Formats: sequence, C-alpha cells, structure tokens
Amino acid sequence: MQVSAAQGIGFVGDTFVNLGSVGLGIGNDANAHASGVGLGAHDVTVRGSTFTASAGGGIVVGGVRPDAHHPSDPRMVNKDITLSDNRVHATAREYLDQDAIFASYVTRLTIAHNYVSDMPYTGIGVGFGWGANDPGGSPEYVDRGLYDFQPIYDTPTTSRDVRIVGNHVRNVVRTMFDAGCVYTLSAMPGSRIDENHCENSGQLGLYFDEGSRYLSAERNVFTGTAAQWAHANNQNGNHTGDLTLIGNYTTNPAITGLVDGERGNTVRDNTTVAADDLPAAARRVIEQAGPTGPYRDAPGASSGDE
Repeated sequence: MQVSAAQGIGFVGDTFVNLGSVGLGIGNDANAHASGVGLGAHDVTVRGSTFTASAGGGIVVGGVRPDAHHPSDPRMVNKDITLSDNRVHATAREYLDQDAIFASYVTRLTIAHNYVSDMPYTGIGVGFGWGANDPGGSPEYVDRGLYDFQPIYDTPTTSRDVRIVGNHVRNVVRTMFDAGCVYTLSAMPGSRIDENHCENSGQLGLYFDEGSRYLSAERNVFTGTAAQWAHANNQNGNHTGDLTLIGNYTTNPAITGLVDGERGNTVRDNTTVAADDLPAAARRVIEQAGPTGPYRDAPGASSGDE
C-alpha cells in the first residue's frame, strides 16, 4: 500500500503479511498521485499494526530524489508522521537489506513504542544521502565527483525533528552487516533517540553513519550488543558530528568514533552495566519500551517470532 499526496490518514490495528515487497509506503514517490503533487504525505498515523513475513521491510517513509530533500513545491514535504505501538518482525525475507522501519527525508517524524525483532539488517533506519545533500555538501563526495551531476545545496534538507523514543528493538542484524538497532544518515536538526531498549543486536547498537549530525541519544539501554553500542563513521572527511550521548546504559562498553569534545560531540555519563544487575533506571526503560496500552500484549511480543 502507498500513501502519497494525502493528509489525515490513519492505519490502526491493520495486518500486513506475506506481501511481495514493503508493507506500507508513505510519501515515497513524486509521481504517485491522482492530482496535485506527489510525495506530500502529512498527518499520517500508523498505530497498533503488524508487519511480518513479507519479502521486504515493514514501513518506508519518504522519497530519495531531489524533490524529497529539496522540494520544488512546498506541498511535497512529507511531515507530521507518527508510527507508534506497531510490531514489525521476521520480515525482509527476500530483500535482506531492508529495515523494519525506514524513513528518509521527513519533517517531524515520531517512531515511538514499536516492537521490532528478528530482522536480517537494521531495525530502525532514518536519514538518507550520506551528507551529500546537506548545506555545503560533503568533502567526501567532492572528491568522488558527485557534484558534477548535482548541485551543492546551501539550504537544509527536509529532514528534521525526528523522535525515536521508547522502542524495543531485538534480534536484528542477524544476516547482513554494517547495521544496527538504530541507523542514521545525514543531518537532522532537533532529533532525538531516547529510552529505547536495544537487545541482542548482531552488530552495532547506535550507528551514526556518514554525515549524521544534530542528534541526541539519552537514557537508552543496550543489552547483548555484539559490537560497539555506539559507532560514528567520521572517516574520509565527512561531517559526522554534533552528536550527544548522555546517560545511556550498555552491557558492552565498546564505543568508536565518538569522543567528548571532538567534532562538536558530547559523550558523558554513559554506564557499563551487568545484564543480571541492571540499575533501576535501566530496568524502567526496558519495562516501558515497546507497545503501550491495549497494544502491549498483542501477538508477536514474545521471543522466537520466527
């Protein structure tokens, strides 16, 4: 199902299963419209729904072409999207490099209290462009010749004010590599990753890939993360930085690419803990992560979704 050039749409308590691609697309295509302009999905809510056993991922929000990040018509902006209390598990069966929940260029996106599990690749991915479309471009892509084919923009993309809060992400990165519970790309001012529980990632916890900037991650809990609980790709002259990590808990102390005071980063008061002796604040995050209210104990909440 595709939603484009539409507003005031709600998906509540739906099931997307055994499909040949992604379950639900929101504002992906500038040409997907009957009248007016494409993209341009706003005030769209997806709540209490299940996505499983399909060839692709669960939910995809936003497009990737120029009108997605620097729209020629302001009506094309994807904005005010809420994805909450959903269950996305054991999907991306054929297209293994798809995320459970992925969003590219969106203004005011909330991804809250979802349950994501048993995925071959990343759990929740946000952002696109590897920093190349951010103001001033990226030195990495000057060297690669990208700007022989596209402009260097001097204004921000539409990606900002993203909230990833209270999700339970478990058993991800089971097949692929270069992924994590939460993966980000490019600048997204005013964005937060707070009070999520990342459990048993096959590689990374937080992965701030190229150009990730202006994100804050606080009070998250990482248990059983196979590699670093947080990693920032700041190689080759890209602009990754201006990241804040405060008050997180992790059973694996490894962190790379993030040093307090360097590249505008703030990294402090993060605590290494034992899985069998978690402090009360970490237990509270775990207890409150995932779907809430009437969606708390819906099918798919237990382990072994496959």
